[in-house]
Amino acid sequence: MLDRNSRYRKVLFEEHMPIERTSKSRILAVIIEVTGPVHADPKDLEMINFAYDILKMRIMNEGWAPTGKSVRHIGFDQLPILGTPAKEEGNLVGWIVEA
Repeated sequence: MLDRNSRYRKVLFEEHMPIERTSKSRILAVIIEVTGPVHADPKDLEMINFAYDILKMRIMNEGWAPTGKSVRHIGFDQLPILGTPAKEEGNLVGWIVEA
């Protein structure tokens, strides 16, 4: 059950594909619920690594090229319907969402 008092992040993985392969990029996102204290990290590497662990097999199986990664804050009221988490570890809970 989502907690209104938790903090939420949206980690985006975006592949810019060459025009000869397709005319648009592929984007995947992971919503992360932070349920407790997390090491302060100005580059959000902990969030990116947690999200990558969730998506790693999919990215490898689909043959993604190197991707751009970004982390954004997301408010509780902006969350999509999430369902069952893909991963829970420590104070982090993650869901895969299509961006």
